[in-house]
Amino acid sequence: MQHLNRALDKIRATEVREMKQKGLDSEILKNTKFCFLKNEANLTDKQQTRLKDVLQYDLKSVRAYLLKESFQLFWNYSSPYWAEKL
Repeated sequence: MQHLNRALDKIRATEVREMKQKGLDSEILKNTKFCFLKNEANLTDKQQTRLKDVLQYDLKSVRAYLLKESFQLFWNYSSPYWAEKL
């Protein structure tokens, strides 16, 4: 998970830089670092609202976050067979 979080943060930072260079609204990703990196259960109410808002956009950061969250299911598997399938 540490590697996924590092990759996600790198994608988010790169995307913000690219948006600024292209003159796009980089405010969309403002204050989202910890929204993406924290476990969903540990988010504050403000962070939950911010995450919900940003998940509506089709961004690389959002796709990376969703992949990270889907991998979180790996830790719930008790069967090695299904864990390997994931």
